[in-house]
Amino acid sequence: MLNTIHIILKKMQPKMFKSKHPRELLNEIKWRDLGLSRCDIYYIHGGAPKDTKVFHGDEIEEIGESFLTFKRANIPPDSEGIIPSVTTPHHRIFRITYEGQTIYEK
Repeated sequence: MLNTIHIILKKMQPKMFKSKHPRELLNEIKWRDLGLSRCDIYYIHGGAPKDTKVFHGDEIEEIGESFLTFKRANIPPDSEGIIPSVTTPHHRIFRITYEGQTIYEK
């Protein structure tokens, strides 16, 4: 029953984004000035609880050709005051939400 309701609601949602892949989708949000800060990006990270980590769009530092680089707000700066960057390949991203709505799922 819940799956049916989810499918119906998903079909009713307007197609706001044209892109289908993580890199293109995040670039579309960035360049259309729709606010990367409204996104949550879920990715596979071995060793994390349920092998999953989530970061917020406002932490994105660079949307590269093969990798996504972001700064973690909860990681303290090093001795020189630099906040370390974290890089993950696009193929590890399995869900992107925008304002709580799933817009990409692998």
